[in-house]
Amino acid sequence: MAEVGLLIGFGVLIGALLHSMGTFNDLVELLARKVGRRLPYAMAGTLSTIFPSIYVDVQVVLAAPMAKESAPGVDRRHGLPWLAGAMAIGIFAGYVFVVPGLAAVAIAGLMEVPLGTYLLYGLPIGLTTALITTFLFRRLLGWGYWNERTDLDPDVVVDEEGRPHDETEDVPRAERAARLPLWVRLLPILVPLVLIATGAIAGLADLSNPVITFLGDANIALFVGLLIAFGMVRPSLGADGVGTVLTAGFHTTGEILLVTGVGGSLGAVIAESGMDETLVDLFAADENAPVIISILLA
Repeated sequence: MAEVGLLIGFGVLIGALLHSMGTFNDLVELLARKVGRRLPYAMAGTLSTIFPSIYVDVQVVLAAPMAKESAPGVDRRHGLPWLAGAMAIGIFAGYVFVVPGLAAVAIAGLMEVPLGTYLLYGLPIGLTTALITTFLFRRLLGWGYWNERTDLDPDVVVDEEGRPHDETEDVPRAERAARLPLWVRLLPILVPLVLIATGAIAGLADLSNPVITFLGDANIALFVGLLIAFGMVRPSLGADGVGTVLTAGFHTTGEILLVTGVGGSLGAVIAESGMDETLVDLFAADENAPVIISILLA
């Protein structure tokens, strides 16, 4: 819990500030114009690599209307389920494999894996997993695993008033910051990733120095990203507006930290009770046991 608390907080706050600038919506619209029918792959790749810091509920709420509008142009029969699947695949691949995804940060902290090392291996694995799974999901849809009459709820999809709602949607929009070029608005995410990766690569190549080590620390890198996002939004919204945005982020952070704390407490109970040794013996006896147990727990 101590290792991941700041990382989770910084990541969620960056996501809230990015949302206030309309960064996510503009990027998805750009992808829809540029890639056309390949939008599911572009969306899965983008969600798994660029936006893991944004809370999952917010990503779904922001991406769902765009997926609905773009579905007929992607595939008239399977466009909607394919884009919905690509969204889910990209979001959770990023959360598990790519720093600063919340699950990735929590797993790295609990397993005492340096976040730089986790990022170097997790980024290509997460992106590859998202793209391959999106491709396989499209094949499943073509084999009859989608039936519009039974799998589609017209009231949920058609009724805009009934779509999922998240508190972060209510944050004020930073109009001046929203007019910045898209690549500038992505800097709060890209800069921390570059800093963490540079620190990890320099460490592996024995080229590190105190400055690189300091800036490559995940806490410092994400704090730098948060400062960049804050500096973009503050002139547009003022102190009160930024406070509203950050408050929404803090509410989300509290929920995540509570769940993470419960998981850490359960891990401590397992260790103190001696059950960890039993689990080690179980996993050693059958290499498939961890996979089966994970599926049952999910």
